[in-house]
Amino acid sequence: MSHFGGLTFLLGADDPEMRRIEAVLHLLGCSYAYATVNGVRANPGNAYRADTVDSAYWKPRPGLRKLVCVECGIPGVTPYKIIDHHREGDPGYELGAKEFWKASSLGQLFSLLDLCASTEDLYIAAMDHCFSAAVHGCCPEIDPKEVIRLKRASLEEVRAAEDAQFVERIMLSVTDRIAGQEVWIFDEDLGDGYSHSYLKAIQVATELGMPIILRSRNAAGERERFHLCGGNVRPSTARVFMDTWAPKRGLVDIYGVPERGYAGGYAQITNG
Repeated sequence: MSHFGGLTFLLGADDPEMRRIEAVLHLLGCSYAYATVNGVRANPGNAYRADTVDSAYWKPRPGLRKLVCVECGIPGVTPYKIIDHHREGDPGYELGAKEFWKASSLGQLFSLLDLCASTEDLYIAAMDHCFSAAVHGCCPEIDPKEVIRLKRASLEEVRAAEDAQFVERIMLSVTDRIAGQEVWIFDEDLGDGYSHSYLKAIQVATELGMPIILRSRNAAGERERFHLCGGNVRPSTARVFMDTWAPKRGLVDIYGVPERGYAGGYAQITNG
């Protein structure tokens, strides 16, 4: 039996970093489960409103297991530990590019379990925690060219190389000025936040050094999300997006970390 048997890990939405976290837990024989909502694995938009869990590996025994929430949560349940960096108060929230490993969820897991990181682990963490900063050489011991190569390779795992016409549409996006910075507004519904098109749009904007606002939905039928990301997003731009641009357009549940170059919000659901 694993010597981590006293812990049960609840895993949030699927992405490359979370898949690596799951692989590590599986290799160590740790107990873990997926956070779910209405029987479906949680996505980035509802991972903190999980209502059930689903996994053959999780066998809850009241009083014997300590719950560790990884980028997710169950309302009304206080976990033993949180591994996260997305929301204010999270262990890695305020840490920037120079502390990307300590800030990342993967790095927090390795610290908790007293594990040593491989080079691959470091690159996965850098790409997930602060991709734009990693591309621009701001992450210690991380080669920007290798970051781009690995990102491209990860995209190829999702789907074959993107059609050139899609890239052209991105580059012909309408623009707006937010806090004096030119920002692309890509007016296409890109599906969920892990679709090939969505990831490709982020890659193109980051490599070209252009901030971009993308439209997506976490799942079919759910509310639209508007996400500011891409290359060289100034902290002032992200702050104005959160304080002025998004509220002016009726967005709610606004989020972001200006120092890490991203922000976003959700369209309100209207009845009738």
